[in-house]
Amino acid sequence: AAAGALRFVRTLFAAITAHPYLVAGRGRFDTTAMTAGGGAFAVKTGAEGVHVAAVPGLRLGIALKIDDGAGRAAEVAMTALLQHLSVLDDDARATLSPYLDAPVLNSAGLRVGTIRAAAGWPA
Repeated sequence: AAAGALRFVRTLFAAITAHPYLVAGRGRFDTTAMTAGGGAFAVKTGAEGVHVAAVPGLRLGIALKIDDGAGRAAEVAMTALLQHLSVLDDDARATLSPYLDAPVLNSAGLRVGTIRAAAGWPA
């Protein structure tokens, strides 16, 4: 049973990373990140500020929960973690770098703040 479950997980991971658009759609963090990652990891946004990732090369699973339930901070945190874990190559780092310094816009579209990981996080 364990071998069958492992085969299923590997098949699912391969499908998700091969077709990230089907996971989240155009212009979404999950699609952008998995496309940039080239199969090194899978990420999935959930409800209420939850975000998860699988990094098979490190035999690691990640689950984040942002207290206020907003997804924008989860994207910043997930990008910072993937960078910290060294699973992003130079191209992926460049593609995901805008998520490390996410603008907060007011109703007029003016930048009024920034969402970024706290200095030293993750450590």
